[in-house]
Amino acid sequence: MEAAVATLTEPGDTVLVPGNGYFGERMAAMVERVGGDAVFVEALWGKPLDTPAVEDAFDRHQFDAFGFVHAEASTGTLQPNVPELTAVAHEHDAPVVADTVTSLGGPAVSFLSAGGQSAHSQRPGDGDHHTAPITNVHALREPLGLVAEEGIENRWEQPVAWPVRSKSASRRRGWNSNPTRTAGCRA
Repeated sequence: MEAAVATLTEPGDTVLVPGNGYFGERMAAMVERVGGDAVFVEALWGKPLDTPAVEDAFDRHQFDAFGFVHAEASTGTLQPNVPELTAVAHEHDAPVVADTVTSLGGPAVSFLSAGGQSAHSQRPGDGDHHTAPITNVHALREPLGLVAEEGIENRWEQPVAWPVRSKSASRRRGWNSNPTRTAGCRA
């Protein structure tokens, strides 16, 4: 998404970014980071963007670009009026960037950003370096639970105790846990 915004936005450009959740705000921040001026038209979180509000903003100012989130994951809002929104932007010669990371949709856009983990069941972290590999995050739950159950101080002692226990068990079985030098061995 950031690559699309950076490609579309020159320093000093003014970009209209209506938003109805976290990722709309994030897109506006991306515009600012690359030197553009983001005009953020806030919609109610959880409600679709308002086409008349976008039209009004374009009537008041000539924007260099228009960006929006098609499926705002932070609020669970799918943008149903994409054709109307993009038509307003195109009437004002503004290219459109659509964040479709969770939806892979949106007609008549100039740039499209998506991630396979959200809309196409790809494992998180495999195709998008911004998404943590959630299976690994969940895999930490069990060992961290054991640490909490056993106590952290006991865990600190284990790296010292394990080699001693291992050598003792090896000796009881008649194994030599330390290699011996044999003929032809370079040690």
